Amino acid sequence: MENKISTSIQYQMTNVKLFDEIFANWRSFNEKLQAGPNIMRKWLCDEWNNIKEILKQRDDLIVKDINKEVTENDFDITFNKSDSGVNIFFFKFPEYEYNDAASKYVALALTPAMPRYFTLEYSESFLTKERQFVFGEFKVDENTRTKKHINYGVVDNDRITFFAGLVLNKVG
Repeated sequence: MENKISTSIQYQMTNVKLFDEIFANWRSFNEKLQAGPNIMRKWLCDEWNNIKEILKQRDDLIVKDINKEVTENDFDITFNKSDSGVNIFFFKFPEYEYNDAASKYVALALTPAMPRYFTLEYSESFLTKERQFVFGEFKVDENTRTKKHINYGVVDNDRITFFAGLVLNKVG
């Protein structure tokens, strides 16, 4: 029996697709972003369903949330500005039942040098097996041009306002 890799649409959407669109397809992504939250919610929902169809074709994967149905109302996008004037977009994704590093929220901070991509990821305590959340950031390494993840640690709540505070603290 072959070994299958476990993943989820939520993980692929929040930790791969959205990051890739921002850092590899910025012009097109920014047009949708600037078109407003309704256009972005529609795009997020459409991309979710596109990823779902692609993953259905993969015999080498176990896709945990393959039967999940989503609508545009399962997504949200809000905007904030840091004290230093940095525009930050916050993306909310559908509720999720697994603890596999998929993100509940993503924040895109349009800092002057390069955008910053923050996540609040689902996780599980190694000791207690209880759900927890991890605050992190994906970056493009300037030397190797590869994606890397920085784990800032476990946080004690998953409210969007708390996540926004963490992001605003990092951005300044």
